[in-house]
Amino acid sequence: FIIYSRYKVIQKQKNIIKNQNVKLLDKNKKIVEQSSKLEQLNSKLELKNKELLNKNKNIIDSITYAKKIQNALLSLSDKYLNKYPDKIFKLFLPRDIVSGDFYWAKQFNDTLFISVADCTGHGVPGALISMLGMEILNRIITSENKSTDEILCQLRKKIIARINPYGLQGLRDGMDIALVKINMKTKFTEYCGANLPAYIITENKQTLKQLIPISVKEKNSEYNRTNLIAISPNTQPIGYKEDLKTFVSHKFQLQQQDEIILASDGFASQFGGTKGKKLGYKNFRKILLKIYPMPVAEQKNKLYDVLMKWQGEHEQIDDITVLGIKI
Repeated sequence: FIIYSRYKVIQKQKNIIKNQNVKLLDKNKKIVEQSSKLEQLNSKLELKNKELLNKNKNIIDSITYAKKIQNALLSLSDKYLNKYPDKIFKLFLPRDIVSGDFYWAKQFNDTLFISVADCTGHGVPGALISMLGMEILNRIITSENKSTDEILCQLRKKIIARINPYGLQGLRDGMDIALVKINMKTKFTEYCGANLPAYIITENKQTLKQLIPISVKEKNSEYNRTNLIAISPNTQPIGYKEDLKTFVSHKFQLQQQDEIILASDGFASQFGGTKGKKLGYKNFRKILLKIYPMPVAEQKNKLYDVLMKWQGEHEQIDDITVLGIKI
């Protein structure tokens, strides 16, 4: 009886173990099936990842090629700017591969046209408008006889015709721009702006006397013999607007060592410092006053150093363009 009872116990244990083995085999089968499905999913994900990487590479390659086209257009202006290495500096820092800012220049005899523009958006959308803007400026400025207000009126008309010919309310793409026309021999200057001012830095009383009535004077107490004057632009863009007004230009006689600064809003808008705030226009103007006594090449380097120190670990948030012309 004892032997039989022991046998029954053993058999019962064997059946339990057998059932457990069956369950384990079943679980193992399911695990194998799930593992196979996961491998298939991983293969699909790897394939999708390769496709995305390939598409991303194609997009980057396309944008990089667009940069070559943009640079080719900018180089048409560089040939004029580079004629004056001791008088002109250019700080041009796109946020992305291509830029929504652009600078532009063209010369006829002693008359030099120079502009800085900030197009709607940055990256590819802004770059498309910037290339359109440069192409239109090259077409409409064919002699030294055109005034800056006439140029901006024509530029606006052509930009609207290309981008928003039907006056759609939600489509307001275009640009802000500052344009100057300088006689490099006589120093007589004409400025017209669409939402972008021109800054004039001077120590000359004759210059101040002319500009104060048309400008807001900015003065830094640390530089009591130097004045920075912001000439107010027309408060309208180059683009569609319900109540379009004729652009108005300002004409004035500059003197030796006066300096014109044209800039997009990127420098003043950059976040940085210990509190992560925007640099702001007040600080930007103080920087311009501080670098004014320097040669133009040093001005560019100092502007860049100040910007990098201010920006620190923060990302660049916008395209940055600053162009200086020391008369």
